[in-house]
Amino acid sequence: MSVYYNSAKTSSAAAYSAVVALLDTYEQSIANVFNINSGGDGYDLADGGDVSSTVLSMVVPMALIMLLLSGCVAVVLESIAGEKERGTIATLLVTPVKRGYLAVGKILSLSVIAVLSGISSFFGLILSLPNLMGGMDVGFTLASYGPLDYIGLFLVVISTVLVLVSLLAIVSAYAKSTKEANGLIAPVMVLAVICSVVSMAVTTPPIGLFFIPVLNSALCISSVMAGTFAVAPFVITMCVNIVCAVLLSLALGMMFNSEKLMFNR
Repeated sequence: MSVYYNSAKTSSAAAYSAVVALLDTYEQSIANVFNINSGGDGYDLADGGDVSSTVLSMVVPMALIMLLLSGCVAVVLESIAGEKERGTIATLLVTPVKRGYLAVGKILSLSVIAVLSGISSFFGLILSLPNLMGGMDVGFTLASYGPLDYIGLFLVVISTVLVLVSLLAIVSAYAKSTKEANGLIAPVMVLAVICSVVSMAVTTPPIGLFFIPVLNSALCISSVMAGTFAVAPFVITMCVNIVCAVLLSLALGMMFNSEKLMFNR
């Protein structure tokens, strides 16, 4: 008896294990009248593309999220906490401009720099994929993914950067110095790692997980790399990330209006 399966697909591998266990039990209950997959190793239908997609769906989300986070940290903390530490934030806040506008301006300007860093990380990671998969001898090429896949990845990167910049800007505004800000971002980095690990463990994520910022980005990246990209989760991710960035920007504007926070009183 032959049972074919695809080891690169979690559902197929799970079904294969269940069927083999059931048939083994049935065989032992009657007689040894058949053997399962006794003809060798040709029953696994997974090809090189399936294997490479499975590996990339686990590796790329964590690598890309951490690269984006490190790029945001490099520009955001110094911009606000550094100005507070040097005392130059006072000169900015006394200008005849609403502090809410200053907060939005900070986020937008920092986002431009962080997005440029994210674009660099994005293209660097994408272009390095053939070398990354070269040692596996699976025949992987960038042509394995279409234009829509790359556009989807690019938009997810931008929306994720907006969320990270807004969140780190709040941390930076709360801190009294860059040293304190660097200590306060530790929980943010831990959460980013957790989101990346969860995206590796969940192969068929429920739609509810796409309402969680950063985690939704990691899941979208994982789905693109696995070849299971879907429109609905992508749209939810983009909307959630944009709304989250707007809400965090409003919160930063409220912090800018607090004399106690901005002048360390």
